[in-house]
Amino acid sequence: MKTKLYFTAIMFLGMMGVSNAQAQNPECMTNLSIFSEHAKVKNYDAAYEPWKMVYETCPQLNNAIYVYGERILKDKVEKATGADKEKFANELIGLYDNKLKHFASKTNVAETAIDKALVKYDNKMATDEEMYKTLDDAFKQDQENFKNPKALYIYFSTLVDLNKAGTKDLQEVFDVYDAVTEKIETENEKLTGQISKLLPKEEAGTLTSKEKSRLKSYNSYSEVYGKIAGSIDSKLG
Repeated sequence: MKTKLYFTAIMFLGMMGVSNAQAQNPECMTNLSIFSEHAKVKNYDAAYEPWKMVYETCPQLNNAIYVYGERILKDKVEKATGADKEKFANELIGLYDNKLKHFASKTNVAETAIDKALVKYDNKMATDEEMYKTLDDAFKQDQENFKNPKALYIYFSTLVDLNKAGTKDLQEVFDVYDAVTEKIETENEKLTGQISKLLPKEEAGTLTSKEKSRLKSYNSYSEVYGKIAGSIDSKLG
C-alpha cells in the first residue's frame, strides 16, 4: 500500500512540480498523496495529520501543501470553538506567511496580507487599529494586487470607525475613499473589458466550458464590486 502511494505521489509531483531535495523523503511523498486524496473529497479531518507532517517536515515540497492546507485549516477553524478555534486560526495565518516564503510565485504581498487580515477579522482577533494598519500597509505596498472586495470595504470601514472614535483625521478618510473607489472603478473596467470580449461568443453559443466559467466569474465579481461601492458610499454618509 505504501509503495502504491509513493508512486502515486511521484506521478502527482511530476504534474505539479516539486522541490527535488524534499522529494527524496519517502514519508513526505506518501503523506502528500494521502492528504491530497482526502482533501479532494473534503475529508479534511482525515487529511489534517498527514498534511501537518508534510507541512512541517517538507514545506517546499509542493504548492499543494498550501492549496489544500488552506482548505483543511479553514474547515478546522469553522468547526472549532474557544482556544482551539484561535489555535487553528493562527495556524492558518502562519500558512499564508509560509506560502509567500516558499512559493512566492503563487501569491503576492497584498494577497497574503489580505488573507491574514480576513482570518483575524472573521474571528475577531484584531482591533480596528490593527486591521486598518495591516490593510493600509498592504494597499500602499501592493495596490495592483489589492483586489479583494471584502478587504477593500473593511479597509475603508475601519478607517471611518476610527475617525468617529477620534483617532483618525477626516482628511485621511477622504483620501482613502478616493483611492478605494478609484481602485474599484479600475477593477470594474478590467472586468467589463473581459466580459465584452466574451459576450459575442455567448450570443453565438460558441463559448467553451472554461470561457463560460470565466464569464460567470467576471459577472459575479463585477456585481460584488458594485455592491461594495454602494456600501462604501453609505459608510461615508
